[in-house]
Amino acid sequence: MPNISFQILENGYIESLIQVHKSVLIDKIKRYGSYVDVNINNASELCEREKITNKYIWLWAYHNKVCELYRLSEYQVQIILGIDLRVMKSTISFDDSEG
Repeated sequence: MPNISFQILENGYIESLIQVHKSVLIDKIKRYGSYVDVNINNASELCEREKITNKYIWLWAYHNKVCELYRLSEYQVQIILGIDLRVMKSTISFDDSEG
């Protein structure tokens, strides 16, 4: 098994990094979290958007885990996972308190 070590970054640096990451994540979820701007009759477009949406679902979970690791819960992102019934694919959105 490889020797893996994690460098604990200074709290001020990681906090500013997570703050920027949160802002970017929110912007990307707003942009790619639904299928409203996708031609639902184009299977290729749907497939590509689904990959992007799944990527941001994963990135959201990763972001929140890093916030938990560094005890920065104020930077966690709360989302709503849903389904676009027209295409039966996952969506990501926010409640009124986020983004």
